[in-house]
Amino acid sequence: MPRNMRRSFIIAKQHCPKCDLYRDHMRIGVEEERTDNPEDTYIKVETWVCDFCETLLKKKTLEHNPTEERMIVNRLLKLSSDYEQIRHSTLTVEGDRVNLSLRMYPWEIVKAVRRVEKAKQTGFGFCRLSDIWKLEKYGLDPLKKEDAPLLYVRPLSKSERRTRAINGVPASGWR
Repeated sequence: MPRNMRRSFIIAKQHCPKCDLYRDHMRIGVEEERTDNPEDTYIKVETWVCDFCETLLKKKTLEHNPTEERMIVNRLLKLSSDYEQIRHSTLTVEGDRVNLSLRMYPWEIVKAVRRVEKAKQTGFGFCRLSDIWKLEKYGLDPLKKEDAPLLYVRPLSKSERRTRAINGVPASGWR
């Protein structure tokens, strides 16, 4: 196997030109090709195979080499999905200046969401009327029948799970 090729098996729905339908495709390899400016960019070649008709597809994209700036910006973009208290985030990059603005739910709302979600999980469905009123005031629908959470709750990291297991706090269902 060439040094610049990685093996991975990822399944995704993509358009198959032979079947003319969106079907499951398996990514069987990724290669990197050189460009005219190898310090800034490279060409990423992904090899996909259709699970139904076994047609091979090659997709080429021009990618930028990771730099400290790009990694910082990508981390800041992921910030809004890491914490359940963040309501909305805006990131602007102007030259060497990065502006991040966050709109956050009040801590009372986050605690109310946790209590309502816990009531839904236990199956009894009893929760405080004041919690429902607070959540409706902020545009959240606590009585919806879907299984989707009201706010995104970030999964515990490995160190957090380890700390909770050592301290005797159950890792699932407690926050």
